[in-house]
Amino acid sequence: MQEYFCKGDLDVTAIVRSASRPRLNKYLQKTGGDIPKALQVYHWNSMLSQSLYFSLQHWEIALRNRLNEFLIFKYGPTWPFNANLRRNLAGQDRQRLDKVVMRLTDKLAPAVITTDQIVAGLSAGFWVSQFSSRYKAQYNWTSNLKFRVFLNDAKITSEMAHQHCSNLLNLRNRVAHHEPILHLPLGHIRDSLRTILAGICAATNQYVDDVCTFKSLWNEEIDHQVQ
Repeated sequence: MQEYFCKGDLDVTAIVRSASRPRLNKYLQKTGGDIPKALQVYHWNSMLSQSLYFSLQHWEIALRNRLNEFLIFKYGPTWPFNANLRRNLAGQDRQRLDKVVMRLTDKLAPAVITTDQIVAGLSAGFWVSQFSSRYKAQYNWTSNLKFRVFLNDAKITSEMAHQHCSNLLNLRNRVAHHEPILHLPLGHIRDSLRTILAGICAATNQYVDDVCTFKSLWNEEIDHQVQ
């Protein structure tokens, strides 16, 4: 990786001030206070985040669309308003759903709110939560996962899906909030993403694999174990 921050024409002090010392603190601690090296690791973290954002975007969209299809199958095309579904949603998930419906109502009234609009507004946390143990019996995940969600991989259980997707959600949130990700087992998490995405759609997984730059960036010769 090119050493951008060792160039004499860069005002490194100004860059540190712009990024802020608190944000760079973990990188400075790891590099023994070496500011150019800390900025280089910070830059690499950003590049990795950028490469993973693309993959995470496709994971989140594919996941929510497939689970939306499942909920339509189980509760009908207006599932967000289905009384049985709402009664069985965990409190936090019901609050997430209600919040989206209220926001759309305030924004779009008197127009009718569609399921597609609600699906687009729900957080990734809502969708990941659908694999939790609370819903295993309600959704009959033992059977429905392989026939309705992970059509390409019958080995994925609800427990596996929840664990994989929880790790992906944590990574997604850290990337979205510009936080350090180098301390995470990124290689394993990327494998989890491939497992879940391939289970949903082999073509999308192949596309993401072909264009994702994560692997080459991850193999860069740099100390990346930020604690």
